[in-house]
Amino acid sequence: MKTIVIILTAFALLLFVPNTFAQKGFNLGLCLEVHSSMGGDFQVPTDLLSSNPGWINMDKDFRAGADLGLDGEYFFNDQTGLALGIHYVNLGVKFKDYTWSYAGASATLAKKIELNYVRIPVLFLWRNKLSDKLNFEVQGGIYFGILSAYHDESTISGNNGTTVTYSAEGDTYMRTDYSSGGQQTSTATFTSKPFESSDVGGIIAAGLQFKLSEKIWLPFLLNYQVGFTNVKNKSSSYNYQGTTYVYWDDGIGNRPNLSLDYKNSSIGIKTGLIIKL
Repeated sequence: MKTIVIILTAFALLLFVPNTFAQKGFNLGLCLEVHSSMGGDFQVPTDLLSSNPGWINMDKDFRAGADLGLDGEYFFNDQTGLALGIHYVNLGVKFKDYTWSYAGASATLAKKIELNYVRIPVLFLWRNKLSDKLNFEVQGGIYFGILSAYHDESTISGNNGTTVTYSAEGDTYMRTDYSSGGQQTSTATFTSKPFESSDVGGIIAAGLQFKLSEKIWLPFLLNYQVGFTNVKNKSSSYNYQGTTYVYWDDGIGNRPNLSLDYKNSSIGIKTGLIIKL
């Protein structure tokens, strides 16, 4: 994150010239961002047969997400302003498969987490004219997010043809066993869900705006968003057949996933339309 902040700040300083453009007043922003979404770590035991194994982070895979929203902008003068918006944001993390191998047998874990939020970003805006049809813009601020939906899924597949999927969504925790004999499903109810209901984080972005008409501009910005708060509910629990279990407790060895934080982050390209009102 420090590297990104330094690069964007240096770029803004290099492009600063005392030109202005007439943007004072209200604007409406229609925003669409496609990003790479990154979440917290998840560890797996190096040996499933050991009662006290070592643990290792699963490698993260590329995961595409999106941010769609509306922003209302007000410029106090020709260059500086504030923006307040409402966005629907798809985040999460996808891990690369991890395989345990033993003599004549193997098991592979596939894991992914999806988190969807309604977010309210509050941004400081700075724009500068590079030419009659080109502006440079820097954005920085914070967001407040409310979790609207989540999905946490782990699938373990054996080389003998059996598969077990654990899926958490809403109030339900479900286990589904697949084998040559068919499919069997069991469900439990969460007494406390795996993820917190809110999130707070920071936003920094920089890029260019292209003039399409007297009232419409097309932006392309590199946008980085990072969560300040841990959104994993470490005390999450579920009830199965009258017994309560801790969701993040792996039940093996020192149980590291109980203590690992999960913070949202993403980096992507933000575009859309800026309409002068």
